[in-house]
Amino acid sequence: MAKRKNVIAPEAQAMDLVAQDQQNKRIAAQQTLESLGFNLKEYDLFMYIQMGRNIFNLHGWSGIIGGKILSAIKENEPHGEFGRALAEIGIEPRQAQRYMNIASRYGKHDNLSHLSNSKLSVLDDFTDPELEKFAAGKEVRGLTLDAIDQLTASQARNKLRETEKKLESQKSHYKEETERLKAEKERLQEIADHGYELTKKEKVAKAVDAKLKELQKELFLSVGQARFFFSKALNIIATARQLEGVTFPQLEKWAKEEYAELAGFKELFEALDDDLNYIHVDKGDESR
Repeated sequence: MAKRKNVIAPEAQAMDLVAQDQQNKRIAAQQTLESLGFNLKEYDLFMYIQMGRNIFNLHGWSGIIGGKILSAIKENEPHGEFGRALAEIGIEPRQAQRYMNIASRYGKHDNLSHLSNSKLSVLDDFTDPELEKFAAGKEVRGLTLDAIDQLTASQARNKLRETEKKLESQKSHYKEETERLKAEKERLQEIADHGYELTKKEKVAKAVDAKLKELQKELFLSVGQARFFFSKALNIIATARQLEGVTFPQLEKWAKEEYAELAGFKELFEALDDDLNYIHVDKGDESR
């Protein structure tokens, strides 16, 4: 009986072809970079312009490669010559700056040189550590370099959104669980402190006491600041009255210019006094 040959499933064959295609693209991208003369000691404007024309006319070209070409021209040419070089290549200055920014952000990662501009834009929100990890082939936010090679830019964005939704759901669940555990800890502490679980009314009173302590700190801080500035205002008035040669009409005119503000201060002081008397047991009416 003849031995049965090993048959590779069509799906596996397709995946192998995709992987090989992406590997070929990476090799081609690296060869393109080398062919551009980035490793050459001598810079040649004509060569870079020609390569710029070729790169920007390719379908699905990488902004990293194009940006490196433009950056090299800008670094080696005066401002006016750089503008003329852009015109010869056929690219606007604003677009050129965009591609140079792409090269600046992603250019140090050789493994990303084959990615199209649309796929690079998927990585815009990645932090520098995340980008370095991603370029090394590790998973970041549910996405890997091999995965983005096999996905469209739109599919890659959707995958990131799905991962972000899962993370948000996990954070929400963690927050709810943390609050539940905190409430349970407080309940057990109440039993330990009082020998029983506090009633709803007692819990409200306890929460109010805690909030009042916070407000008390703010109140006395504000009162202290008010006393300081009020004392400072009195010193300013006293200094004005003691000026050598000052006359009463001058002081009267000087004071009237800000009298409206001073009158308003009196009203505020009276309102503060009323409110303090209202809540003071010894001075206020406890039945109010």
